[in-house]
Amino acid sequence: MQFTNEFTAPASADTVFDAMLDVRGVATCMPGATIGEEAEDGSLAATVAVRVGPIRMTYGGTVRVEDADHAAHTARLRVSAREQRGQGGAEATVALAIADHDGGSKATMVTDLSVTGRVAQMGAGVMQEVANSMVVQFADCLAAKLAVQPAQPTPPAETAAEPGPAVAAQAPPAPPPPAAPQAQELRALPLLLRAIGARIARMFKRS
Repeated sequence: MQFTNEFTAPASADTVFDAMLDVRGVATCMPGATIGEEAEDGSLAATVAVRVGPIRMTYGGTVRVEDADHAAHTARLRVSAREQRGQGGAEATVALAIADHDGGSKATMVTDLSVTGRVAQMGAGVMQEVANSMVVQFADCLAAKLAVQPAQPTPPAETAAEPGPAVAAQAPPAPPPPAAPQAQELRALPLLLRAIGARIARMFKRS
């Protein structure tokens, strides 16, 4: 099955492209995802924990960036994963393209996905809706990360012109850095319910 998803970000195409290729960095925007060691072929070990109601599944596999073209802002990501305690698996190829858009940038992801096991029972339509919801959450998280600006250096305090000991101006304390997101499992049930609700709403709208 093939999915196409798009999102916008408040940063240049160069910045967003570099951020997207930093798999370890953007993994914090995917609940349940953990990135491990890098292999000799450049692929990264990855695990994803998924919970659907009372059922918890953990997938282990690899993520690899291929054909990255920094001038064109295009790349391809290959994902391969197997269910650690089951017979399911997933293979995906994600074609990524970033373009400047309305003062920021627009990302387009075309995913070719093949799944087996319990996840495959959801069907292509519901999985597309779940993918849409996940991309919205990912885009919000990425936008928040890109919006964080490094603190500006404080200029040296001027000394008093009058004779006597100079008194240094007290600069306001720098704000604390944002807390690192905690790894959490991907709770698929709310996404599934949202996806089913969206499909029902469209059915009534068509009727």
